[in-house]
Amino acid sequence: MPRPGAFKTHLPYSYMHHSPDSKYIFVARNPKDCCVSFFHHTRDQLGFGYWDGEFDDFFELFMAGELAYNDYFDHLLDWYPHRNDPNVFYTTYEDMKKDIKTVILKLSSFLGDEYIEVIEKDNAVFNNIILYSGFDYMKKMSETRNLRESVDMDFTFTGLNHMYEFNKSLKPPEDLPEFEEVRKGIVGDWRNHFSADQTERLNRKF
Repeated sequence: MPRPGAFKTHLPYSYMHHSPDSKYIFVARNPKDCCVSFFHHTRDQLGFGYWDGEFDDFFELFMAGELAYNDYFDHLLDWYPHRNDPNVFYTTYEDMKKDIKTVILKLSSFLGDEYIEVIEKDNAVFNNIILYSGFDYMKKMSETRNLRESVDMDFTFTGLNHMYEFNKSLKPPEDLPEFEEVRKGIVGDWRNHFSADQTERLNRKF
């Protein structure tokens, strides 16, 4: 991988390889919106076989920690104690939605002097970071490709080919709703899904 290199993962801290020479960016999100987002992600990704699943059932799986990458709370508690480590940058999805400019400036300083210096010297660079890392741009880019229609493509990458062959083997119905790889990206959408009892239960667990 060319340096500096970067990759994204959903793995817990204890599953990660650690190096004092590496820098880690940890983004947390409140569990209610995380649950709702994960529900739509699971229902839209054919490989889960959950296209007709109901939110109430998914909520129970979320509370029990029986989803991909296991329990939300275990994951959070694995990373959170390291939020003040010198090579860990900790932020939240909510902070990024509230004030992305401040988060970008703090992150640039964390990554190194050369990054913050570029932003300070050229405001266009700063504006481009805001634009191209924003939700609207990500949603626009995701809409240029339809992953469901890609099932019949000839993939040379073995992993992707296996994934799409597996999806086809599940024989999903043809009248599925339109696929949304990137959905709303807002804070508080959980209010459109949670019942009063579910809200109280998750608050108590949190």
